This record gives sequence, C-alpha cells and structure tokens, in this order.
Amino acid sequence: MGKSKKPEAEPELEESEEQKEVVKLGLISEPGFVLDGDAGVQESYVGEFREVTKGGEKRIERHGQGAAFRASPRPYLEGEWAFDEMVQGTFRAASGAVYVGDFRAGVFHGQGTYTWPDGARYQGAWNGSKMHGEGFYEDARGARYPPAGTGTFVDGKYDSGVSGLVELR
Repeated sequence: MGKSKKPEAEPELEESEEQKEVVKLGLISEPGFVLDGDAGVQESYVGEFREVTKGGEKRIERHGQGAAFRASPRPYLEGEWAFDEMVQGTFRAASGAVYVGDFRAGVFHGQGTYTWPDGARYQGAWNGSKMHGEGFYEDARGARYPPAGTGTFVDGKYDSGVSGLVELR
C-alpha cells in the first residue's frame, strides 16, 4: 500500500496596506453629512454611520439608526440602515403618503403598510415596491379587498380568484 500524500497548505497571502479595509463607527447628531441622492437631489443624514477606508479612499455609509432629510425639516426616510441602504423603517412621500416596513435595494420589499393621502392603505407583502403576496387593501371609504382576512396580490393587483387580477389604484 502506498502512502497517502498530504495536501499542501496554500501559502498565506499578506494583505498590503492598500488592500486592508478599515472601518470606524460614528454618530452624526446634527444635519450636515450631505449626500447626492436620487436625480442629483441633495439630502442630509443624522444618525449612526460607518467610515470605510480602503486603498487610501474613504467613504461614509449610513449604518444603524438614522434619518435622511431633503428640503423639509421632517425626515423622508427614518429607521434602520445597513451598508448605506435602508432596511427597515418609514418613508414619507412629498404627496403625504407613508410607507412603514421593510426595504431592500432602495425599494419596498418584505412586509409593510402603505397609506395613501386619502386614507386608503395596503398592508402585507411587497416585492420591488409593488403589492405582491399575502395582504389586504382598504380603500378610503373602508371597502376591503378581500372582504375579510388576507388575499393574494400579484405585481400590484389583487387576485380575486374569480375574475382575475383587479387594479385597485
């Protein structure tokens, strides 16, 4: 019988100073940290953050509890951030609509409640900022879809199970 050959361990690579990522955590207690938001709109941020330095370049990421502001003294995004993305919290639209729930990649995704300015609301599952999955919709007059419990929504429309998909908004 032959001897089994031991696998050779791969040599450890030393990280150069340029490859290392250095992370520092901090807290901004007054508006002042300014970001270029969507469509070049500037926003400021108050809350927890992390400063990441790698290869001599430094970037600031919203991370932890915080709030983002635009032209209004009231935050338009407020809640839990991770690696510069909102993951759970509240979005307030300029129209007066409010979403409270989960986010992924900057859109409503997961469980949440969206309330329109007229009082109509949807509570349930979201996918890509569309009502999608189990939930219910209640219009401004109090009519519910489905009438009791929860129903299925597909790409922003209610699946009545009878007449196909119904557009509610």
